[in-house]
Amino acid sequence: MTMLFMPAAPRSALQSGVVRRSSRGRPGAERKERFPMPKVDICIPCYQYGHFLGECLDSVLQQSVKDVRILVIDDASSDDSVAVAQLYAARHPCIELLVHPVNRGHIQTFNEGLAWARSDYMLLLSADDLLAPGALERAVTLMDRRPDVALIHGLAVDLFPDQPLPASPVTAVEPEWQIETGDAFISRLCRDPVNPVSTPAAIVRTTAQTAVGGYRPALTHSGDLEMWLRLATRGGVAYLPALQAIKRVHGNNMSVVCADAIMRDYLQRAAAFESFFRQEGHDLPDGAALYRMARHRLAERAFWTAMAQSCRGNWRTGRRLFRLVRELDPSTSFLPLLGHLVRTRRIDRRVLAVVGDVFGGRRGAAR
Repeated sequence: MTMLFMPAAPRSALQSGVVRRSSRGRPGAERKERFPMPKVDICIPCYQYGHFLGECLDSVLQQSVKDVRILVIDDASSDDSVAVAQLYAARHPCIELLVHPVNRGHIQTFNEGLAWARSDYMLLLSADDLLAPGALERAVTLMDRRPDVALIHGLAVDLFPDQPLPASPVTAVEPEWQIETGDAFISRLCRDPVNPVSTPAAIVRTTAQTAVGGYRPALTHSGDLEMWLRLATRGGVAYLPALQAIKRVHGNNMSVVCADAIMRDYLQRAAAFESFFRQEGHDLPDGAALYRMARHRLAERAFWTAMAQSCRGNWRTGRRLFRLVRELDPSTSFLPLLGHLVRTRRIDRRVLAVVGDVFGGRRGAAR
């Protein structure tokens, strides 16, 4: 059973754990019947981030756009996350709290937030991240003016432990939005298969989000990349070269990069493109060619990462990446290397060993 705390509930009810359900079986339905729908819905998934949650909520409440609705979804935290959320919900009627009695994982939690959204625009904001001042106003202004845009995003700076919060730059001239069609965005990602959108800086038109559905459970670490591709089938994508969000980097969050995550990152990106082109992207006029391009470019990147890992002595990771290269695009196993050799006078012995690994020259690999 899911525990739902509605805004402005009496403290006695909050403390007793009374379950309050909406008449339509989802959080926010009662609110929709009583009040006009706000402009922006913001879902804040939280797991063990009670020490960050207050700052996250403050960054939303201090926005110049006040017409917002906020849902904090706690995924069975054992820290003070629920207590912090209850305190804010008691003070701010725009805040609702949904508490999982057992941990459901980030994909299911995200999808609950997407299903809850009913306003014009929506945002998924992790409890350890922050909105930059003015972020909502900039996004809403553009999306109100351009109904053809399904997704907007901007700069998100990393915040490491013990660093002070960055100051928002003050400029005399507001940066201009860079808008491209959804088809152009998809093509760009296939040419350069790296996620260009930081989730806390991404605001989505809710009708577009409803049309494409939720995150896919198999894409635990590349669901956002695949989601941007899907949203681009519903409209244009706008980018603002201005600070829109602050993303914490710490030992507990999923975005931390380490050597063990390299292979997973490539596998998940490959799975994201496969999922998209097997489903929403399948019927694109040039879908097959775009998918081949994405696999080829991802294989090229994996090739050079494998070279770098092997030269650092991480042979196991290097070999696994080379195998992935051959699966994605067999031609990539030698074309980048040939181009490199043409420009290189001297070849290190270790690189020669890697070359042998690429071509399957090792007897062990031949077996």
